[in-house]
Amino acid sequence: MNRSRGARPSQWVAGLVAVVVVAGIGFVAGRGVMPPAADQGIAAAPVVAEVAERTVGSSLSLTASVLRDGEVVARSRMPGVVTELTVDGSALVSSGDRLVLVDERPVLVVEGAVPFFRDLESGLEGRDVEQLRRWLVGEGFELDGEGAFDAEVETAVRAWQEEQGVPVTGTVEVGTFVAVEGLPRRLGLVEDVEVGSTLTGDDEVVIAVADEPRFELRVSPGQVDLIADTAVAMIDDRWEALLTDRRTEDGEVVFALEGPDGGPPCGDGCDEVAVAGSATLPVELVSVPEVTGPAVPIASVTTRADGSAQVVLADGSVRTVEVRGAAGGFAVIEGVEVGEVVRVVREEAGS
Repeated sequence: MNRSRGARPSQWVAGLVAVVVVAGIGFVAGRGVMPPAADQGIAAAPVVAEVAERTVGSSLSLTASVLRDGEVVARSRMPGVVTELTVDGSALVSSGDRLVLVDERPVLVVEGAVPFFRDLESGLEGRDVEQLRRWLVGEGFELDGEGAFDAEVETAVRAWQEEQGVPVTGTVEVGTFVAVEGLPRRLGLVEDVEVGSTLTGDDEVVIAVADEPRFELRVSPGQVDLIADTAVAMIDDRWEALLTDRRTEDGEVVFALEGPDGGPPCGDGCDEVAVAGSATLPVELVSVPEVTGPAVPIASVTTRADGSAQVVLADGSVRTVEVRGAAGGFAVIEGVEVGEVVRVVREEAGS
């Protein structure tokens, strides 16, 4: 079931006014409620309540999950123990940036579509060599030749290795570079790659992280009944979101959260929650926004056939009112004054 994204707080009042019948319970508000006559032969006096200033509202404090989907875009050919992670999916990664250290050796990302599948050394040719040459040129090394791993390339590689503080061999060991297309991109590492992990030399390592995060709200089946169709979520006191697609997963009800424009709630601030995998943020889910004013028991408000609301005053006169908000057994209404007395609808015996 999809929930309407167009619902606004101004609609929350709609449908709140219903004839609420309370069996065996008398509301005590303001100065009190008059009990019915004890003598069964005497007509019972109406139950009344005094109009009093009150604040009503309904909200739930919950937690939203923020997720950035990712897909594997590169494997690592360097075996060893992961000694440092240098990307986490929170920032754009450019050609030449470090991804991870394996046995203290840097693994770098380079723009390209062809995996670096072998040691690159003098005399070799191929598309992987061409990718290396383009990257070296981008790093400021002057290369006049084309295509092959020639003496100029070897000289540039040696200079680069010296800058990196790694053994100066003139050969690029397989696993030093991974090729990824479309740089710069938001890159992260697969979940099980962490400091201390052992890589075999053929491991899925690099993931491309989605530009836009997804926001989800998980609630228990019992909490669903407390959420109005028009509820609005305020995420981290910063972003307003509407509850849209609903599904059931692992015994919980999961709602998608979207911004008023249909995009992610974070809008231009999504980089502030840029993560690989998932994170959590506090959510205040407002079903009934707080409103303050003259309040009466909900049971004193009835609905006419035309949908308008009314109350009956203590003297029996009828007053048309407008409900501004209702929660916790009380309704804040317009059309009455604090201190006036209204009748409370009582349930007939056996009904």
